[in-house]
Parts: sequence; structure tokens; C-alpha cells
Amino acid sequence: MILDKLKKIISRIVADIKEYWMIAPIVFVLYIILHKIMGAFCPSVWLTGFSCPGCGMTRAFLFVISGQFVRAFRINPSIYLWIIYGIYFIIQRYIRGVKVKYNLLFIGSIVMIMILVYAHGMLTQFPDVPPYVYTGENVFERYVPGYKEMMEFLL
Repeated sequence: MILDKLKKIISRIVADIKEYWMIAPIVFVLYIILHKIMGAFCPSVWLTGFSCPGCGMTRAFLFVISGQFVRAFRINPSIYLWIIYGIYFIIQRYIRGVKVKYNLLFIGSIVMIMILVYAHGMLTQFPDVPPYVYTGENVFERYVPGYKEMMEFLL
């Protein structure tokens, strides 16, 4: 009985891997290209000079899995919402084998919370505490007339 359930779980995972296998190589190639050309992976940083609300999410996740929970929270507290959502998603999709309900609601809610956390950080820590800093030599600074001067005025 347990072996049958395990086989079903593995078959669901394999089916998703077969369907979405190209995403990982595409993201990897994009990562390499953006680092070589722009010096940063985040489109927000190389486009505007400002980090996005998801800044630090990968580092925060690595801190969580290494047991550094407070450090992860300091980098991006939203990581815990994504982990809770990820666990819910895995249970629903792979273990129970049912459609994930309220998917867009959960994702949209987490994104809104991320934006609020980011806005709070920008209001209280900009421009002295990373990631709430400005990075020059971005696309807007190069190609949008007056953008560099506006940033210099704000900073």
C-alpha cells in the first residue's frame, strides 16, 4: 500500500519534470547572460538600479535549509510564506494528487505582502542598508533622459 502511494507520487513528479524540463536550462542561460552583460541577474536592478521585493529570496532559502532562521528572516521574511505555500503545493499536487486550490490567491497574497515588506524597508532603510540601495550604471540611467539626475537628486 505504501509502495503504491510512493509510486503514484513519483509518477506525478516525473510527469511534471517531463512537462516543464526546459525551464531550468532557460533560467540558467538567462542567468549567465544577464551576469555577463549587466552584472546582475535581477532585471529590476539592471533596468532601474533598485532591487525588487524578491531580493535575497534565494539566500534566505539557503539560510533556512541551513538552520539560520533569524538570518533568513532578516534578508527577506517573505521566504517563510513561500515555504508554507510550497509545502501546501507539494502536499496537494504530489501526495494527495489533487488540483491545487486557490493557487493564484495564495501567490497574489504573498506577492502583495512582499511588496509591503519591501516598501517598509525602502521607507526605513533606504539608501544605507542593502538591498535597499541604488545601483548606478543601469539601463534607465543610460537611456532615459534625466533619470540619472533625478536619482542623484533623490540620493
